[in-house]
Amino acid sequence: MHTIYNLHNFIDELPDKIISEWLELSVKRTFSDQESIYLQGDESTDLYQICSGEVRFCNYSEDGKEMVLTTFKTGDCFGEMGLIDSLPRSSHTIAVGETTLRVLSKNKFHYLYDKYPEVAKYINVMLVHRIRMIWQVTEDAATLSLHQRLARVLMRLSYSHGNKESNGVYSIGTSQEDLGRMLGASRQSVSKELKALESEGCIEVQYGKILIADPVALNAHYENLMGQQQFVPVYKER
Repeated sequence: MHTIYNLHNFIDELPDKIISEWLELSVKRTFSDQESIYLQGDESTDLYQICSGEVRFCNYSEDGKEMVLTTFKTGDCFGEMGLIDSLPRSSHTIAVGETTLRVLSKNKFHYLYDKYPEVAKYINVMLVHRIRMIWQVTEDAATLSLHQRLARVLMRLSYSHGNKESNGVYSIGTSQEDLGRMLGASRQSVSKELKALESEGCIEVQYGKILIADPVALNAHYENLMGQQQFVPVYKER
């Protein structure tokens, strides 16, 4: 697993001088749980960084089925693409729990973007990392079974959203419904494949969480199915 700190956070990688100016030019806004930050098709007007809470990125099918694209955590940045290419927002963004964002307007973003070459440099690095992640997910969806894709999603979540238990294993609080939304599958199908992974001894399903009981075995069986290691953001030491 290729773990990358600040994968979605180009701002904290910038020189201190630029960060100070970013803080002076931006403002904080707080959103309540499940409040929309922006909707698919909205005009791109701001850049955001998460100060606290989480943000869910999702889209909906014609029949109203939600597809969860990803969830960003504290420190992560989003909204920069629309400011660069002036195209509308490509997804819905929704606060998960009370969430505070630091917001930079489009005009002030371009002021910093034009003034400091480092801004474009670090945005480029962040976007390339995201492209690598999108490519691996696309390959998985086109090639692998639901069972294999679920195993790989659980591996990634254990690194990016997992909590270390007292016995050293990692727990994931993501619900079966949310796993289904990530994978484009029903809750029933996800439940069936979780039981199969549990029978392999790789995971343990408990009320409200999934334990990665044997990360070594999970890695050995599913990490290199596409010929290379996966890319994943991490937010703290494992």
